[in-house]
Amino acid sequence: MKRRVTIILVLLAVVFSVGIVASTGSVKKTLLYSNIKVTLNDSPLILKDSSGKEIEPFTIDGVAYIPVSAFARALGLNSVWDGSTNTIKLTQSSGLKSGTVVFEDQYVKIEFVGCQKVDRLFTKYEAIFNVTNKNDIEITLQPSTIAFNGISYQFSGSEEVAPKSTGRIAFYPSNDEDEIPIHGIKSISGTIKIIDFNFSEYFNGKYYHEVKWVNVGM
Repeated sequence: MKRRVTIILVLLAVVFSVGIVASTGSVKKTLLYSNIKVTLNDSPLILKDSSGKEIEPFTIDGVAYIPVSAFARALGLNSVWDGSTNTIKLTQSSGLKSGTVVFEDQYVKIEFVGCQKVDRLFTKYEAIFNVTNKNDIEITLQPSTIAFNGISYQFSGSEEVAPKSTGRIAFYPSNDEDEIPIHGIKSISGTIKIIDFNFSEYFNGKYYHEVKWVNVGM
């Protein structure tokens, strides 16, 4: 569905096909919203503002525009508006590296590998972890919630790791309409339950052990 919005724009820079002309002033323009999507290497970029609300690109006179802060955030960049010089300053953010340890105790070590888009019947995305099982028993891991950049998602899945070994596991969003970020992940929080289905009370008298981590990477 297309929507038109008429606003007054304060021009900071006007871009032409032959070059860039800097100008200031105001002009009345009509914004056309037509459900524009943005992808990077065929993977969707989810544009959101600082509160996590999705932002939609728009067109003006046939030219597509994307809010800089949302675009930068989707790419893992920092953006700052410098009003004294009328400059949008973009800087690279290190983000989380693949293999970042998000949790470790006497039972397990959990490393965040990354998120990826997949083509499966029940899910479009996966969050991937390496889990080192330090125990003499097989363990099963089941997620509850995982948050990326402060935005929480409900996750599902059940993965086993053999005794005294490391396994690569993948969890998926419980809502198959959720689109989790695969780029620009700067922080991650999560809750995962580790279960011994032999019900041996291995974990201090319990058959399960719940682990949590908060804002790793910040």
